[in-house]
Amino acid sequence: MSEAKESAQAGDTGGAFETHFKSVGIDVGSSTTHLTISRLVVGRRDSHFHRKPEVLERVAIYRSPVIFTPFVDGGIIDHDAILAFVQRSYREAGIAVGDINTGAVICTGEAARRQNAKAITEALAKDSGKFVCATAGHHFEAILAAHGSGSVDLSHHFDGVTINLDIGGGTTKRTVIRDGVIEDTAAINIGARLIALADDGTVTRTEPAGQAIAQSLGIDARAGERLDIDQQHKLASTMARLIVEFLGVERMSALAQRLLLSDPPAPLPDRLILTSPPRCVPKPFRLVCSGGVAEFLYERAEIDPGDLGPLLGRALRQELRQHLPEDWVVIPREGIRATVIGACQFTLQASGETVYASHDGVLPVSNVPVLSVSIDWNHVTAEDVAAATAKALEAADQNSLCALHYGGPKQFGYGRLSHLARGIAEGCRRHPPQDVSDGNRDRRVFVFSHNIANTLGRELRQHMPEGSLFLCLDEVDVGNLDYLDIGLPPPGESYLPVVVKSLVFQSGGQKKRGGS
Repeated sequence: MSEAKESAQAGDTGGAFETHFKSVGIDVGSSTTHLTISRLVVGRRDSHFHRKPEVLERVAIYRSPVIFTPFVDGGIIDHDAILAFVQRSYREAGIAVGDINTGAVICTGEAARRQNAKAITEALAKDSGKFVCATAGHHFEAILAAHGSGSVDLSHHFDGVTINLDIGGGTTKRTVIRDGVIEDTAAINIGARLIALADDGTVTRTEPAGQAIAQSLGIDARAGERLDIDQQHKLASTMARLIVEFLGVERMSALAQRLLLSDPPAPLPDRLILTSPPRCVPKPFRLVCSGGVAEFLYERAEIDPGDLGPLLGRALRQELRQHLPEDWVVIPREGIRATVIGACQFTLQASGETVYASHDGVLPVSNVPVLSVSIDWNHVTAEDVAAATAKALEAADQNSLCALHYGGPKQFGYGRLSHLARGIAEGCRRHPPQDVSDGNRDRRVFVFSHNIANTLGRELRQHMPEGSLFLCLDEVDVGNLDYLDIGLPPPGESYLPVVVKSLVFQSGGQKKRGGS
């Protein structure tokens, strides 16, 4: 799957084996489409206490031009034009499809609402290299943007909260980070391309959210209408005010609440000011803005996108100056490319080394839903584990492969492992797949937080139904409602490359947990 070679460098890896991956990120957005290819180095740091493989280096080796997302009649994404752009980018990078080991294709903002968006992302993922996943969901996109913009790294150096505000063509995502941990994400249907304009101000396309904002101002923004510059300024100023409300420094209006794509964002931490009367103001935080509109906010854009982006960036800059001290707003490491950088540099994890696969045919697998199994680790019995496993499987599609996540304490004795193995096997026996044809035998993936996968897998094999296909892996950061793509081990290595996809908000819910 990838080339493994012994590191000649001293220091971080201590001469341990390193594996080099080429990872692609492809972002098909409401306004723009672009692609980035990075080199990822996975290895082990020079530590006797921390031997789990991890990504040691992330370097972008190719950045495509940023193009306007091509649409055909009816607002449908032009699949042929997108595919041609990707193929041209690979040629310019001097990289063949077979050289790509991992990565993600994402369709963001209003583009994700198009009727062919899912088919395009899945087709691009299939044709873009090995182990490249198609993704969706505002939560996952918010996480990628927070990593790609540099906000997660910044949070390690700031004693407080760091907020990443990703403002694109169709949506704005807010990510709250503290000391490298993503605490909350939220999304709202506000972006620069909710209303697309020709050079003379004629409306060429209006999204429903754009129409709602225009109607609140008494502006007719239907396709074919012409908006003068004052009307455009009013629309941009209103969008900027709504974004500031969404940020959390102003109370959310009824219109902002109507435009939410998630649960309301968590309140920012306040501090009490002892004045008369006492009042609460937000504690100091650092705000990083990313996305296409950020290029106009920070006054470094070089293109006119034919939408409200330039005016929105300017209006948002003015709003932020009115509400926040200047030193609270930080320039991002990446602006318009933050999400795509996140997609190619921060989607990959490495499992622990103690992997167990019952058969060679278990891997690779993709789009495996994760189901969390609730266990009382202070009192582990086979019957309790069986009941908890069976309960989790009741929620699963019994014709599809799923991953059961058990978590677990750091310390395990053989007695606990034996109870756990027997309980897991019994729980699976109680809920076999409905279709037991050769193409869909009793396949399972079991995920643990700590270093027990190999030992437990060998014990589990003695109790699982004969012929069961199963995989045990550990030390992967997953949670309920995540999806896993799990690849083959690199040559000479025992760990597995894993992409954890958080496909949230598709049914209106929001997950309150750290990112992948």
